[in-house]
Amino acid sequence: MSHQEVSPATGRMVGGEWLADNGSSVSITTSKCRNCARVWFPPRAVCAGCASADLDAVPAGPDGVVYASTVVRIGPGQFAPPYVLAYLDIAGVRVLAHIPGQQGPQPGTPIRLGIGEIGADNNGPIRSYVAIAGGAS
Repeated sequence: MSHQEVSPATGRMVGGEWLADNGSSVSITTSKCRNCARVWFPPRAVCAGCASADLDAVPAGPDGVVYASTVVRIGPGQFAPPYVLAYLDIAGVRVLAHIPGQQGPQPGTPIRLGIGEIGADNNGPIRSYVAIAGGAS
């Protein structure tokens, strides 16, 4: 299975260097420490748990569950409110992501990672990884 870094045809991609799309699913890249086994996202060069630089890049996803969600009603200009943000538990890491729609899913809701528009500004759409409720978990 080959993974390719995701880049948008137009606009900008937030976090594209951490995303892989194999054609049928999207995954994020995490760092797993060989010394203490902690997993980090976004990926890092040094473990924040034990300060080891012996880390492996490990793909995670596409499936996970919602830990918590909220509806943002006042936000920066490029993100038109209301929009939903959620913390997701995916393969041992907690990830913050946008969720399409205007209502936050309940904790424990299965999600699947995808790529979607999260906002726009004068330069065009802003895209990133998003969580789509109803994924297999």
